[in-house]
Amino acid sequence: MPAWCPGTEAAVRTGGAGRPEGDLCRSGTGLSSSGIICHARPVPPVRSSGVLLYRTADGEVQVLLGHMGGPFWAKKDDGAWSIPKGEHDPDEDAEAAARREFAEELGVPVPATELIPLGELRARKVLTVWAAAGDLDVDAVVSNSFELEWPPRSGRLQ
Repeated sequence: MPAWCPGTEAAVRTGGAGRPEGDLCRSGTGLSSSGIICHARPVPPVRSSGVLLYRTADGEVQVLLGHMGGPFWAKKDDGAWSIPKGEHDPDEDAEAAARREFAEELGVPVPATELIPLGELRARKVLTVWAAAGDLDVDAVVSNSFELEWPPRSGRLQ
């Protein structure tokens, strides 16, 4: 009879002779300290979706990128620019999530009705990206903001 090991993502079954279920087990497949057979359960990857907005101006293709905010990114430039994107549940429609995240991060909806699927990039997360042709008045962008304790454990809210 399968059961879940406390505090792990591993299914277990008793290792014979009626040993109790629920023993803590190592990740992967093998035996725990009390002889329970452990089988690691695949954990679904974190999913993220976004929109790469582009336009042609003066014969040149331009893309819309945003600079991550907050005190951690304030004085950084390398690696701080990205498309508007965000995480979503595995069962949520990825295109709908991309549109929602665009609107949440920029305060305006995607200025295009048709999105062109660009595919998935698998790294720490699975990122699904769509391209959209459109123009956006960057002065109309209202970025989301929140207070953050920075530096960590300092008691200072920024």
